[in-house]
Amino acid sequence: MKRSPLKKFVPVIVVVLALTLYGTVNPFRMEHMALIALFVVLTVASRATRDLAVALVPAAIFGLVYDLLRLFAGRSYDAVVVEPIYRIEQAMFGWMTPQPGDLGPVDFFREHHHILIDIFAGLFYSTHVPSVVLFGIYLWWRTWRDDGQEESRLHKFMWGYLVFNVLGFLVWILMPVAPPWYVEQYGFAPPGEPILGDPAGLGRVDVWLGYPHFASIYEQGTYVFGALPSLHVAPSIWIALWARKTAIKVAAYSYAGAMCFFAVYLGHHYVIDVIAGGALAAGVYVALAHTRLGQWPDRAAATIRESFADILSPQPQEAAGE
Repeated sequence: MKRSPLKKFVPVIVVVLALTLYGTVNPFRMEHMALIALFVVLTVASRATRDLAVALVPAAIFGLVYDLLRLFAGRSYDAVVVEPIYRIEQAMFGWMTPQPGDLGPVDFFREHHHILIDIFAGLFYSTHVPSVVLFGIYLWWRTWRDDGQEESRLHKFMWGYLVFNVLGFLVWILMPVAPPWYVEQYGFAPPGEPILGDPAGLGRVDVWLGYPHFASIYEQGTYVFGALPSLHVAPSIWIALWARKTAIKVAAYSYAGAMCFFAVYLGHHYVIDVIAGGALAAGVYVALAHTRLGQWPDRAAATIRESFADILSPQPQEAAGE
């Protein structure tokens, strides 16, 4: 039976339709166009870069899905959970500081901080997404060098990253939670109207710089009330869980520990947010590394790779006599 030459373009048509729908509900900006252009270049440049594009598809989907959170921001201003999380933090960790009613580490670091730690935190805290991409590229390089031996780990790592972020986003939407800096500035009442994000402890770095660098970043944030689970902490723990070589594992767990510390030190998260982020990453890791659910990332990657290859390869000649 003769195959329709249009069949191989079905994946392209599906992607174009999906992007068109996305652009309808969330108009594309320059960064979206740059991301799409990068994937086109990686796909057509070589087989190696095409494999890299396949591996990074979940990261691209993450970026697009994250940006959709702005559509749910309006609901969060009325539905935000403020005092209950504060009281849970107080009950669980308030004993760690001497003043009655304190929150423990959150209150301690609000009063005890140093500009050198602040500067290092400023350099460090925004690496939660780039670090995942870099580790994914490292696994892709290992896969390419070792003739595919790391391929399954690569795809579980990247698709699992997308999974726990989407689960975290769903929690944010269903139960938006205020960060510690919100209570400090506004008290326990929901804002009821749009407010801008705040750099919290990173504002001290802005004062040192003499320029509102971090304030400008957080004021343009997509979603203010996404404190629990901490999706700053979860990616760093995710990397550590998938590290294998001793040196890389030590570095990864050190990185995760530092990210947990800075999340609380800067006043961006309660300790309970950090625990929830770590538990989310660990739960998805167990599901993909130790159950049959770990098979689907390989299948998803294989389907995407086959679609790319089908589109870019010439139409095979039909066998004689058919």
